[in-house]
Amino acid sequence: MGSEMCIRDSPGMAQYQRKVDSLMAIYDVAPQFVPTIKQAMALRGLGLEPFCAPPVLPSTPKETQQVRALLQQAGLLD
Repeated sequence: MGSEMCIRDSPGMAQYQRKVDSLMAIYDVAPQFVPTIKQAMALRGLGLEPFCAPPVLPSTPKETQQVRALLQQAGLLD
């Protein structure tokens, strides 16, 4: 039954895969991934503060804007 579900929903799976593929660009936003993903989660309203312990620096305003744009393009933010 499981493989039949996958075959029947191939268009849906392809749509989600394209979304995941577009979000992979988040790895290119900043040299350190943790502040970037924390910023993304905060922007999505997951109740998380985008702070990191030193020596890790928080996302810059430019990086935050890049993350916001990626999330908007993926339909994850208004």
